[in-house]
Amino acid sequence: MQTVEWYSPNAIKYSKPQFKWIVREVCGLTTWPSDGKETGYTGSDGKVLGYHAPFEMVKMITGECERRLEKCGVDGLMLEYTILNGDFDDYTYQKLANYMRLDIYETESRIRLALKYCCGFERKRISYAKYVERYS
Repeated sequence: MQTVEWYSPNAIKYSKPQFKWIVREVCGLTTWPSDGKETGYTGSDGKVLGYHAPFEMVKMITGECERRLEKCGVDGLMLEYTILNGDFDDYTYQKLANYMRLDIYETESRIRLALKYCCGFERKRISYAKYVERYS
């Protein structure tokens, strides 16, 4: 049986798989995607978890994701394009390299560096430009 990738809003830690999933499945929505498990339960016991409306939580998570991508500039845009076009493969890298007039290896390196920055703890400490200087 194949497991379907899904994360609840309170489980988001912006790991690489979660970050890719948010960009691919959540950005642009106003409700959190269903986990695909139908329970048939429609009632509520009246308890509310958290102080945000469901659409607020989605907007906060997608906003954070988009802010992280924006901090990476063009590299963030290439990362988003890569995620939305079926993930990381040579065809996507080559296509982006042609558009950006870059070498395919440089394109791949910049995309992977942007992903590491978006999911890492150092993004709070240093700018993306300094991150690139340090790790390229």
